[in-house]
Amino acid sequence: LVSARMVAAIAARLAALGVEPGEGVVVLAPFEEHYREAISGCGAAAILVGASVDVASGEWCVDWEEMARAVARARAVIMPTAPAAALGGVRGASRVASMAC
Repeated sequence: LVSARMVAAIAARLAALGVEPGEGVVVLAPFEEHYREAISGCGAAAILVGASVDVASGEWCVDWEEMARAVARARAVIMPTAPAAALGGVRGASRVASMAC
């Protein structure tokens, strides 16, 4: 897929996954606002799960209980994001890898 706009590319990805109006899409926050625009453009709702940086390790941390609750409310679509991108850096590859199925 080639797209001139990030929003169009994200919306196309959601459509390909079969996301329909009224469904939820789990998104790690912070995130680029383009995600919310694309999700709402599909008629779906963004279900935000907070991610934070552990000061000691510099790794991104996710509350996995919060993630489980969000997935239970959603269509179980998890929109992968780079939470640090909104903050100008990428950290914690081990945390991202731990989310892989």
